[in-house]
Amino acid sequence: MRLHSMRKLMRTYRITYLALTAIVMLSLLSTTANAQAIDPKKSARALATYDEESTAANIASASNLMFFAQLAVERSKNADILELAKEMIPDLSEILFSMEQLEVSAGNKKSGRVNEITQESKKLQDDLSQANGFKFDTTWTSGVLRLHQSFNTDLAVQKEQATNPRLKSAVTSAVPIIKRYNTRINTLQKQIVRVDVQQKKAAAKEEAARQKAEKQKQRSK
Repeated sequence: MRLHSMRKLMRTYRITYLALTAIVMLSLLSTTANAQAIDPKKSARALATYDEESTAANIASASNLMFFAQLAVERSKNADILELAKEMIPDLSEILFSMEQLEVSAGNKKSGRVNEITQESKKLQDDLSQANGFKFDTTWTSGVLRLHQSFNTDLAVQKEQATNPRLKSAVTSAVPIIKRYNTRINTLQKQIVRVDVQQKKAAAKEEAARQKAEKQKQRSK
């Protein structure tokens, strides 16, 4: 009888132990899940840092694009590129001004700060310094198109993740401007290449006609 009672008591202890173990394990899993759910990057300071870094990146992007727009005005002979570049300058100036105002209001403006130039911008600058005429125009359109596409991607992400209302508003205003130039530069790039192909075909046809006429002239002698 006593043995039966002891066995029953042991079973009860075992069940209780297993139940407590399960509760502890569930508690640990819940704690781990909560820890993972609370992303440290989402802390207030991290969010503020993201906004600050995004603002600085936007200033650099707008500044670089303005530089290349001004360069096109100075060096391109293509009327369509000149028209586009002249329109880009005030639009980019507006974006740049709004971002610089954000930086100043946040107290992050560094006196005499030189805006960063990306590796891609530096390469484009080097390539353009050695190009002229058609080569300059095609290098400019393809390079500036890539910069606009990269800027547009950054702005799209910031539009969703920025927490500063003023930054979000500035980004929202900038997105359609940069998208519009993406489309226009892409169209212009294709147009320039198409015109060049047509001109080369016409020149080849003219040269063939000239050579034919020259041969006929020699035969008639």
